[in-house]
This record gives sequence, C-alpha cells and structure tokens, in this order.
Amino acid sequence: MGCSEIVGNRLNRKRLLWICILFLMLVLVYQLNHQKASSDKIISPVSVNIREVKLTNMNHWVISEGTLEGQRKACLSFDRSDTVVYIGKTKQGDDLREGSMVFGPGDDLSMGQLLAQIDHREVISKITALEAQLLSAKNRKQEATARRMLAMNEVDLAKQTLQRIEHLYQQGFTAQEQREQANLKVKNAEMLLTSAISQVNIATHDVQQITANLNQSTVILEKSSLFAPFDGVITAMNIRKHSHSQPNMALAGHNIQTPPCDITIMELHHYELPLEIPDHEAQILREGQTVYLAANQADL
Repeated sequence: MGCSEIVGNRLNRKRLLWICILFLMLVLVYQLNHQKASSDKIISPVSVNIREVKLTNMNHWVISEGTLEGQRKACLSFDRSDTVVYIGKTKQGDDLREGSMVFGPGDDLSMGQLLAQIDHREVISKITALEAQLLSAKNRKQEATARRMLAMNEVDLAKQTLQRIEHLYQQGFTAQEQREQANLKVKNAEMLLTSAISQVNIATHDVQQITANLNQSTVILEKSSLFAPFDGVITAMNIRKHSHSQPNMALAGHNIQTPPCDITIMELHHYELPLEIPDHEAQILREGQTVYLAANQADL
C-alpha cells in the first residue's frame, strides 16, 4: 500500500469524527432550546382538597323483627260462675270490646273503670240481712255493756255498804242479820256482774261473727265486679252481656291460645319488644346501645 492511500484514510476518519461531533452539538443545542421554550409556558395550578383523617368506630347494623308489647298485663276473671249483667261503656256509650281504652285508679279514684258485673242480687240480699243482724248485735252489746257498768257500780256500792256494816258490827252497833243481808247483796251484785259480762262477751262474739260474714259477702260483691287496675287497652274480651261467665273458661269461638281470662288489659305507658337475633350478631350488642324502631321497610 502506498503512502498516498494511508494519508487518504486518515483524512476520511477525521472528517467522520468531526461530522459526528457536529451532529451531537446540533442535538444538544436543540434540546436546550426545547427545554427553554417549555420552561417559558405557564402551568395552571391544580386544586387540592385537604381533609383531616381520624380513627373512628365503624357502624354495623343489626336488623331484626318483632312485635311491640306492653310490659304490664292484667288477667281479670270472676271467681264464680254467673250471668253477666253489665258490660262497661266507652266514651261513645258503646259496650267495651277488644281495642277499647280503659282508665285505672287515679288521685281521686280508689277504683278504676268498671268493666263488667255478674248477677249479685242474692249477695246483696244476704248483705242486707247481715247488716240488720249486725245492727241488732251492736245494740245488744251496747245494752249489755251498760248493764255491766251498772252491775259494777252495784258491786262497788254493796262492798262499801258491807264494809260500813262490818265496821259497825265490830263495834256492836248493828245486828248479825244486817251484816248477813249486806254480804248477800254483795254476792247478788257480783252474780249480776258476771251475767252482764257474759252477755257482753256473747254480744261481742255475735258482732265479730256477723262482721266476718258481712266482710266475706262484701268481698264476694266486690268480686262480682271487674275494675281496670291501670290505664290501658283491652286485648282480649271473652265475655258478653247475658253470657254465662265460667272461671278460667274462654268464650266459645275464640282462639284456643287466648289466655283463660274474662278480660285481658295491656298497659300503654311501658313497652317491650322481644327480638330474635343470631348468636354471631348478638355478641356485638351491648347494653345501653341505641335501638331504632321502624313500622315498615320504608322507615329504615
């Protein structure tokens, strides 16, 4: 290979190197110009909302269904069988029935609303007779008490007379006969006192016996009527006017699960809601948590 060829190859390599360097410079100048142009553009700000995040409890709803019931109920029944002669009235004057509101005792009422009565004419007749007997027995007791007081006074007077005559007899100023008569008067007065005390005891026993019978008849009369024990609503009415009340027997045609009461009343001031909740959900419930009630799905 000649010297001229070696010199030519070297020149070509230098040219290629300078061309590459020039190309890289052009690229670098282009990028610098592009970055400067981009930096001159106005970037619009982006809106950012800042919220504080705190730890809190998560709500978990436990949903169940149940029937709202009164906490307090009263089962009212007559203690004896007889004909129902009266059914209480509503404010509108209609006979009481299931769903009727009734009122109980108040500040000025010792008894609640009269709900029903069974025939009590025989009881009233018996009470009238007992009241007459009681009045007679009390009069006898009063008379016997007066006779007892009189007999006690006679005994005291006879004893004082005997003591006076005994003193005179000891001094020889009176005869033995007068002393014996005075002693006899004391004994007679004591016998009269014993008889008067016996009559008082008999009259007292008669008064007590008649009073007990009268109280028993009065209780029977009270049990001939059913009164509302508190404000509430009638949930079961198993008797009707002119029907025959049977203790612990429901009216024919009523559901067999109806309590064996003539009248059942439920209080309206305090309620309870029995619910059936699965075990895995019941475990997360705690006493004192708020319960929300809804009558239908739309209220949830």
